[in-house]
This record gives sequence, C-alpha cells and structure tokens, in this order.
Amino acid sequence: MTAAGGRRRTQREVETMKRVDALTGALHAELALVEELNEHLRRQRAGVAEDDVAAVDDTVDQIGRVLHALEGARARRASMVFDLCGNETLPLDRLVEWLGDIDTADFDAARTALRHAAAETAREAGINRVVLERATANGETFLQELFSSIAEPDPIYGVTPPEPSTGPVMLNRRV
Repeated sequence: MTAAGGRRRTQREVETMKRVDALTGALHAELALVEELNEHLRRQRAGVAEDDVAAVDDTVDQIGRVLHALEGARARRASMVFDLCGNETLPLDRLVEWLGDIDTADFDAARTALRHAAAETAREAGINRVVLERATANGETFLQELFSSIAEPDPIYGVTPPEPSTGPVMLNRRV
C-alpha cells in the first residue's frame, strides 16, 4: 500500500488503516441501529394516534431491545477507539485529527451520517415524549371525570326522586 505522497506505508499505518476500517464498519452498524430506533419511535407515535395499545406495547419492547444493542455498539466503538489512540473518550471528530494523513473519507462519511441520525433520533424522541405526556394527561383527565360523576346521580338514566310531600300522610298498619 502506498501513502498519498507515493511512499510505501509502514506496517503501523497499515494496521491503523485496518482499525479505522473496522471502526467505520462499527459506525455503520451503529447507524443501522439508530435508524431502526427512529422507525420504532415513529411506529410508537402512530400507535398512540390510532389508540392501538398493542402497537405501543410492542414498540416499547422493540425500543428497549434496540437501546440495549446500542449500548453494546457504543461500548464496542469505545474499545475500538481505545485500540486506535489509547483514549476511549476521544471524540470521533478529534480522532480524524489524530490519525493525520491516513485516508478517512469513509470514516468521515459514516461519522457524519451517525451524527445526523442521532440528531434525528433526539428529535423523534422529544416528539414522542410530548405525545405520550399529552396522551397520559388526557387519559387521567378522562378517568377523573368518569369517576367523579359516580357520586352524583346520572341525569339521563337515573331515577328521579319523588318530590317531598308537604301535606298529611296516611299510614295503613295491618298486622
């Protein structure tokens, strides 16, 4: 393999490029998970709009599964970054600077796509939070109104009590 100036790459540069390629693959896998999470968030919102409890429950399970997988993907990414530079907390944009003249075009594209997808996920999650809060508040209001009317007789179906009598009352006692 040759470098940009036509010189042969060192063994260390070749190994670094392989690690960058592996990290790029990990970013693509993480991107797929983030896009899947976005899809589940949209399905969850549609389930709330359609009052489909089963769909909402299913999306909650799916979102939990994807979040767990994302946690593993982030740990894997941190490990790969550590293998590259010795600092697992180094931001990915700083990693490009650290790599120097190694070709990082694919890595940059994957990093940018992941950043944009993560921003979209944050937006989707924010919308869902508001939608779920409103749905919960509306449900609670409905239940309060429903159960607060139990103490009062139903004006439509209830039996109207007789008017109190103001005149004499006659009782018939027989044994």
